Amino acid sequence: MPTLLRLKTAVRISGLVDGDHGAQLRPLLNQEISWTDGDQADQVNRAAQRLNQTLTDSENNLELRQNDTDFEGTVIGISNARIVAVKNTGDNELFLTLQGGDAGELFSLGDGVTVNPGGIALMINPSANGWTISDVGDAIRVASDLGETITYDLLVMGS
Repeated sequence: MPTLLRLKTAVRISGLVDGDHGAQLRPLLNQEISWTDGDQADQVNRAAQRLNQTLTDSENNLELRQNDTDFEGTVIGISNARIVAVKNTGDNELFLTLQGGDAGELFSLGDGVTVNPGGIALMINPSANGWTISDVGDAIRVASDLGETITYDLLVMGS
């Protein structure tokens, strides 16, 4: 099994908004997690990454417990997802949807997050259980309502 050498997730949103009547808003969100190797809170030891994927049909599934393999050709075997990220790398006006196939704890079947071109959806759950992937058929689904060609990157990490 691969060993995690270093991983940090960081999200920072800051800025200044002037209101119509002199009031100011300073949006700020700052979250950083340094991950270590393992299967407890703030730890990951399994990863699946798909870069420059092309969705030419209505959906692609990444099976997290069986069938799909990691970068070494080993079955992914993620039972607790802690990081899920998808980027719509398409240059057209088409959006994709990140859904839970049968993995109801991440999303209910048919629900999801819409990602427009150039957009990124990032979900982080650093708890020891993360999002439980309980069945071998559970999948993360990347879908297009229009069935058009879309390109995307997908990263899933957990234990």
